[in-house]
Amino acid sequence: MSKLKLCAVLIAALNCGLSAAAAEPAAAIQPAYTQGNDYRQLAPERQTTAVNEVSEFFSFWCYHCKAFNAQMRDIAAELDGTVPVKLYPVDFGDAGSHAAQIGYFYALKHGKGQKYLDVMFALIHEGRVDIKNPEQIASVINLIDLDGMDFLKHRNDAEFTTESAKVEDLLTRYDINAVPELVVNGKYIPQIFKYESTEDKVGLLRYLSTMP
Repeated sequence: MSKLKLCAVLIAALNCGLSAAAAEPAAAIQPAYTQGNDYRQLAPERQTTAVNEVSEFFSFWCYHCKAFNAQMRDIAAELDGTVPVKLYPVDFGDAGSHAAQIGYFYALKHGKGQKYLDVMFALIHEGRVDIKNPEQIASVINLIDLDGMDFLKHRNDAEFTTESAKVEDLLTRYDINAVPELVVNGKYIPQIFKYESTEDKVGLLRYLSTMP
């Protein structure tokens, strides 16, 4: 075979190989998340019934929770309802933090949960307001264009006290001693703060949400 013909054969074979490779899409590269490094799994007795949800436990008085608030909002937007995000404010047992917790549940019911978060974090960390009683929370409720008097009237309703008791139960069950803390599907604790970008955090949360 002449060199010219051999070259033509090789080129044809190469083009055929390239076409075949192009026909097969490259497999997506998945990050290698590992237990102990990227997340930990709760002991079986501490897990709750599997639910596709990212739970964040936080405190209005926690500076790191305030700093994470904006990014958590972006994370929820990125997850876009495919993995629901639920926030659980912690009650420290004093009148102020309990009222703040109930105020969040009240605002959430009326579609103002995020606005309440933003105002509370700003008042406590920027305005240095010392929240001590339900009447102060009623003023916050007024600030977000809801009825503070209605809040005071209904703050002890079962729907709010039940939510408060649920938070306390979950804190105990998950053995959460510091905030902010995230739990995925009632089973996994992501090491979320080892990642800086929202994209990387979302990637880890999506991965854990698909874990059995």
